[in-house]
Amino acid sequence: MNNLIIGFYGASNNGKTHTLNELINLLKAEENDLLNIDQTKSFEYNGKKIGISTHGDYGSVVKEQLGNLIKKDKCSIIITACRTSGATHDAIEFYRDKYNIEYVTCPYLFLTNNETPNDVQLKRIYTSSAIFLKSYIDNYMRG
Repeated sequence: MNNLIIGFYGASNNGKTHTLNELINLLKAEENDLLNIDQTKSFEYNGKKIGISTHGDYGSVVKEQLGNLIKKDKCSIIITACRTSGATHDAIEFYRDKYNIEYVTCPYLFLTNNETPNDVQLKRIYTSSAIFLKSYIDNYMRG
């Protein structure tokens, strides 16, 4: 299995950070209330080192966090927030090329019927997106 970076992309202020923090909760099997806080975590999951960075707004920050997760933490699978295009993708592609890492993108889809969802609906959206990412990781690890 090759190392993998998943670029979880979307427009700003649509829930990528919340979703990735929910993914951390799912993979680590612990609950925390830091759903709106940017963070970078690395941990063991099913025998592999996983890294997740919710910092996805600036290319320089994405590059720094990826560098730490790859070189310092030795993560095999990394999920990082990023914008829809531009410097954040350039940062990911830098490490993809330098370390021959597989890179896939996954859009964050936030769709409503022109209504503002309530907190319960938002939590469901974040959780279902996190479950999708977890399922992707589990399938990737199975080969």
